[in-house]
Amino acid sequence: MLTFELQQRESLEISFAVSIVAGKGDPYTGAYQVTPKIYGPVVLETKDKSMADDVTVLKIPQFEVSNEAGGNTLIMGDEYYGG
Repeated sequence: MLTFELQQRESLEISFAVSIVAGKGDPYTGAYQVTPKIYGPVVLETKDKSMADDVTVLKIPQFEVSNEAGGNTLIMGDEYYGG
């Protein structure tokens, strides 16, 4: 036969720690801001990487210049200026 007595305690302290690991892979160390190109893709090497922030895709640069015919020419993309 097993017997025991319970006694009232002043306080009871309980503590615990939780560790959460999200994602897998190495941290991404590349650019988080990118401008699209007209003549080819822009690839961010993010596969299997853990990212710290959102990626911002900027608008395609546009330039309007006057032309010899008296009108305007719309230039899209910075490749025209060697960017």
